[in-house]
Amino acid sequence: MLERVPGHAKALFRRGQAGVALKARAPDDWPASQAAAAQASASRLGLGFAANPARGCAQAWDAALADLAAAAEAEPGDAGVCAELARARKLRDAAQQRERAAYQRMFT
Repeated sequence: MLERVPGHAKALFRRGQAGVALKARAPDDWPASQAAAAQASASRLGLGFAANPARGCAQAWDAALADLAAAAEAEPGDAGVCAELARARKLRDAAQQRERAAYQRMFT
C-alpha cells in the first residue's frame, strides 16, 4: 500500500507496529521456523534486520519509530497511534538499558 500511497497513515502504523513487535521479542525463544518467518517479514517490510533481529540493530527501532511518527503526523488526533508510539519508545529505552547493562558486565 505504501508504494501506491506513500503517506497512508494506517499502513505506516501497521508497518511501525510490526517493526516494534519484531524488535521487542527476543528470537532466542523462537522456534527455527518462526525465526525464519520473522527474518523474511522483516526483509520484505524493509525493516533493516541483520542476521539476528534482536541484537544491535538500532536502525530497526529507528525505522519503526519513524513510521509511527509519520502515522502520528498524518493522523494527529488518533489516540491509538500516539499510544503505540509511546509504547515503542518505552520498549526501545528498556532494550537500550538491557544492552548497556550487558556491555557493562562484559568490561568490568
